[in-house]
Amino acid sequence: MIYSFTRVKVPDVGGYVQTRNGVRYMYAYVGPRRRDAGGRSVHPSARMIGRIEKSEDGTDMLMPNERYYELTGATPPEGAVMEGAGRKPASKGRTQEDRAEGSVISGGYGIAATALFVESGVFASLLEALPFKHVRNLMGLAAYLCESQHSSFEGLGDFINGKMLFISEPSFDRRRAGDLLALLGPAARTAFYRSWIKAQAGSARHVFYDVTSFSTYSGRIVKSEFGYNRDREQLRQINEGLFCCRETGLPLFMTTYSGSLNDAQNFRHVLMQAGNCSLRPSRCGTVLIMDGGFSKEDFCWMHLAGWKFISGVSARRLSAVRQACASWSEGASSKDDRRAWTSGEGRYISSRIPLSLGGVDGWLVMCRDMRARIDQLDALDERVSKLRAELESTKRAPKDGFGIWARSFAPAFKVVKSAGPKGFAYEEDGGWLDTETALCGCVALFTTCGDMSDQEIMKAYRAKESVEDCFDTTKNGLSDKRLHVHGDQAAEGKAFAMFVALILWRLIRSRTKEWQKDYGSTVEGAITELEKIEFVKTAGGWRLKDAVTKRQRDLIKALRLDLSFMKEIESAD
Repeated sequence: MIYSFTRVKVPDVGGYVQTRNGVRYMYAYVGPRRRDAGGRSVHPSARMIGRIEKSEDGTDMLMPNERYYELTGATPPEGAVMEGAGRKPASKGRTQEDRAEGSVISGGYGIAATALFVESGVFASLLEALPFKHVRNLMGLAAYLCESQHSSFEGLGDFINGKMLFISEPSFDRRRAGDLLALLGPAARTAFYRSWIKAQAGSARHVFYDVTSFSTYSGRIVKSEFGYNRDREQLRQINEGLFCCRETGLPLFMTTYSGSLNDAQNFRHVLMQAGNCSLRPSRCGTVLIMDGGFSKEDFCWMHLAGWKFISGVSARRLSAVRQACASWSEGASSKDDRRAWTSGEGRYISSRIPLSLGGVDGWLVMCRDMRARIDQLDALDERVSKLRAELESTKRAPKDGFGIWARSFAPAFKVVKSAGPKGFAYEEDGGWLDTETALCGCVALFTTCGDMSDQEIMKAYRAKESVEDCFDTTKNGLSDKRLHVHGDQAAEGKAFAMFVALILWRLIRSRTKEWQKDYGSTVEGAITELEKIEFVKTAGGWRLKDAVTKRQRDLIKALRLDLSFMKEIESAD
């Protein structure tokens, strides 16, 4: 595997250079010289240690592979990216001016992506963090990640030259992408987030937070460790915490941390990092919304940071919540059913009581999802019936491992040893079953938003699906569950590039929602449609190759594209 973004001085290790298809590969002799059957001294076996390429000043440089580091004993760079066998020479992009008259490129998607970056404020925020030449390449990389639907940079050079020629540098390819990732360090990311959050502050009133993880085969990423793997893979992983604006659906801030830490353990530090980047209640709304994976201590940290919050709480993990929900649910009457209200696809009845968790005084909002309750009651009945049938059909209890076998029926049944023919006796745990029946369909939320109604609280909580959609897009659409990099520096840079790509994806998704319904399409279909808009090189410059179709006109209208951004781009160069 080639370290495709690394260059070292050509080593004097003894060997030779072999040229194949115009590409020069360096081979090094491995081991001492030996003698053949005739007693003559011959070279030992040779192994390829990398590819030789010209630097900008014309000097030969080596793009090393793993064997180079094994032979020389040198330490691989932390931010290195390994891809392929190293058989592809560097792409030589051609500028707009270099293209011959009659050349055709697909520029519609590139122009649309850049217009959206400028109009949304991403372009301006990136300029706060990076020089313009890097900003234009990062926008091209983000557009590529959206279009290609995987995180490997294979084919990036062809994409830039064929679809982003009006925006990114023509020589920007998978190798130079690695150099760009190295520039996306903590200072650059912080500068971007501060500017981006400030630009979004006027729209944000409710902020969602959630966590996901990315698996990796790399052993060189310090943050990658074994932990709770959401994809059920036996691989090291990196966790990612993401804040998202409810009102716009756009991501606001992202950070990565060790894969062995659970959601609750690192929340305090994530909250601090977000605050350092200006994501504070004084700037971005006042309400933070989270699911039920966090602890009572996290409620304390949110309260101390000045946030109001809405958080799911587990009736099965917290006894105070379980008792309150069970007591309320058992007392709910048909009169309550007639006062039901809807939120999304759910139909609810609700109540609230004062409660203190983690030293924070708030309210426990208890809601019964009437539709979900029916399904959960059926599932509970099926589970209990299955266990009862297994007990009834068992002719004799196992002599060895009786305790483990008996516990497999808990807590629905209490199984004990008996002198009878079966060797055991059992009885149903009526108290447990009554509590489980009462909790079916029950959703419990803990909140400090006393000025919001139960309906408003539930509606806000249910809207957190937008941040879950962000994770689904990032994991399955932009990264195929992998980062495909080696080293923390490259991993951090790659995660940031995917964050910028996610903003673009969400902009296209939100603006083309009605267009997708009208034409039975998807976000991918919208991107493909834009790519069909081609330009041809003429003596007078670039012109549309064909007339824009109605489908494309409707898409451009839905995206609300303002092409005056071209002047802004030129002035920044």
